[in-house]
Amino acid sequence: MKHIVIIGILVFSTLFTFSQEFGADQPVLDSLDRLIKSKKAHDTTKTNAMSELAEILYFYNQDTILTLAEREQKFIDSIIPKHKDSTVLSTLFKNLANALNNQAIYYGDHGNTEDALTFYFKSLEIHKKTQDPEGKGSVLNNIAITFENQGDVTRALDYYNQSLLIRERSGDLPGEAITLYNIAYIYSNQNENDQALNYFHKSLEIENELDSDVGRAYCYNSIAEVYIKLEELVLAKSYLDSAFVLRKKIEDAVGLAQTYENYADINLIEKEYALALQNFKKALEIRKDNGETRDYCFNLYNTGLTYLKVKKVDSAIAYAQRTEKLANELGYPASLRNTAHLYSLIYEYDDQPEKALRYFKKYIWLRDSLQNAETQRAAIQRETQYNYERKLTEDSIRYENQALIHDAMIDKQKAELKARRNEQYLLFGGLSLSVVFGLFVFNRFRVTRKQNKIIDMQRETSEMQRKVVEEKNREITDSINYAKRIQEAILPPKQVLSENLVDGFVLFRPKDVVSGDFYWLEKANGYIFFAAADCTGHGVPGAMVSVICSNALTKCVVEEGLYKTGEILDRTREIVIEQLNKSGEMVNDGMDISLVAMKEKDRMLEKTEIMWSGANNGMWIIRSKNNSLDVIKPDKQPIGSHSHAKKFTTHIVSIERGDQLYLFSDGFADQFGGEHFSHIPEGGKKYKSKRFKDFLLSVKDMPMDEQREELSSEFDNWKGDLEQIDDVCVIGVRF
Repeated sequence: MKHIVIIGILVFSTLFTFSQEFGADQPVLDSLDRLIKSKKAHDTTKTNAMSELAEILYFYNQDTILTLAEREQKFIDSIIPKHKDSTVLSTLFKNLANALNNQAIYYGDHGNTEDALTFYFKSLEIHKKTQDPEGKGSVLNNIAITFENQGDVTRALDYYNQSLLIRERSGDLPGEAITLYNIAYIYSNQNENDQALNYFHKSLEIENELDSDVGRAYCYNSIAEVYIKLEELVLAKSYLDSAFVLRKKIEDAVGLAQTYENYADINLIEKEYALALQNFKKALEIRKDNGETRDYCFNLYNTGLTYLKVKKVDSAIAYAQRTEKLANELGYPASLRNTAHLYSLIYEYDDQPEKALRYFKKYIWLRDSLQNAETQRAAIQRETQYNYERKLTEDSIRYENQALIHDAMIDKQKAELKARRNEQYLLFGGLSLSVVFGLFVFNRFRVTRKQNKIIDMQRETSEMQRKVVEEKNREITDSINYAKRIQEAILPPKQVLSENLVDGFVLFRPKDVVSGDFYWLEKANGYIFFAAADCTGHGVPGAMVSVICSNALTKCVVEEGLYKTGEILDRTREIVIEQLNKSGEMVNDGMDISLVAMKEKDRMLEKTEIMWSGANNGMWIIRSKNNSLDVIKPDKQPIGSHSHAKKFTTHIVSIERGDQLYLFSDGFADQFGGEHFSHIPEGGKKYKSKRFKDFLLSVKDMPMDEQREELSSEFDNWKGDLEQIDDVCVIGVRF
């Protein structure tokens, strides 16, 4: 379902009292047009009228907004140089940012994401310079929506949380409700239902405070959607009924379409297919009349699916074709996923297994790319980041309160010093003290004044230091998060791993935000290459080395065509040394690695051979025939500068169906822990390789996904409350 966006609520909240017929608003439009053309109207009045006119006309025809926004931008650019008053300039810049935002909305509505983001960020820059928190929060929310519509959930959550933080600070309750709603919607899509309900109810609390029927209706409907997923149908119907009543009251046709679709979802669960088709068709009619093409596409898919459930294959195919046509026109990943799913079910029912399998594979690939474990973890990380930033804000407020108290104490000291000084003057005049004593009093006065200056300087210095520390902390945090995004970009996506390893897993547990360990996979020259690597150090320094090493490996196999693992490591060492020693100073950083190469065509054979080489990191193989664990030992030298460097060995290893091989860094075996066991001393001890081997043998009969979960649990149980000491990377593959 389409969720609330900034235009969807704010414009509708302003305009729902107007009639749906354009003519009913003609007096308002005429009035705004006269203001714009008036020679007597102030420039700020004209630009305000332009902004309001754009919003009203957008409500009736979305395509009008581009022309009006471009006209407003051109007008403001022409008049800004003649104005000097700060209040006037503030209004003009605010309306200029609004015009840029409206152009972004137009391009976003027409699928031009690049131009939409360009104009959004231009608008954001103006809001930052004019210190307009309300405008800043709104644009950040719109940027988040743009990324979400492209399936980039991680980036969307980042910008939603930035928007929420600003809107909370500025007391922008309508904006805060919208952003809370949008965050809830992402959690709902990721099946984090408890979190989704939590954020939807937070948004609903604010909508109740604002007495907004529009906002309440959207929240009721979305809470119902979550309960439908949980199959708590009594609660779902209750919230849907509340949404339906409100939407009828405010004549929200698009909202009613959403509610009809959700009623149909309940009908499907209760297997009342005739009612489901009725509700879907009511929604389809509304979607079509209102130009809701994206949601119209989703509804076509659901209708086709329902026809298949009642075994009306011809009708199901007709709706599948309509869904496919519209999905291709939109280029929207979720619609393309749904189309593939519907075709796979139709061809499976129609006993066409080859077509069914082809479409099912396409559906799985699109589904995994849209919704995977990484985006779920990113949601949790972004929420943690938001809570952390909010705590910083609270600490900052407490600090400012302490500063005010400190200033008051200084003022009090000044007043006391002044009173004491007056007493000294009276004493000097009344008692006619000696000149020596008078000089002494004067000296004390000078000391006191100097102390006052010192106190003032200390206060100013303290304030400056606080600002510097806060700025540096922000810069460091931003840099580390950016380094994390760079490192994530070099790691193979989950779907690439699953397609090439077929039956395998990767356990990746960085010690810090970024990691010195990394996993790597490339296909070239008929081979699949994959590796687990451990670069010198961890955190940011380790991550920097990992980028160099990963790029060197890719260069060897993709650009230079090497396929023997020993030669790949030899050449990688040359590239890494060259990159790290460009300045002329010897840098001893490098990498330990375990590298496998296997022929792509041999991956599923009963027997095959693979090539393997290791730099300080070995490879373990659990043989399926006798359940023994073979250890393939590495060359005892790193990828990097080494006093006794020699060529790396290429091992040819026989593999049979059912054999399991494991590549890993030293982080798992080196982890300290176990102190909660009675026989292990306080502070724990290393896990060690023997325990690691025994554990792998104990889980060898489990599916590889379950092995990964067991390894992760074993690591946490062993570590207990102790700190993780190093990055962890383990790759397991079953042939």
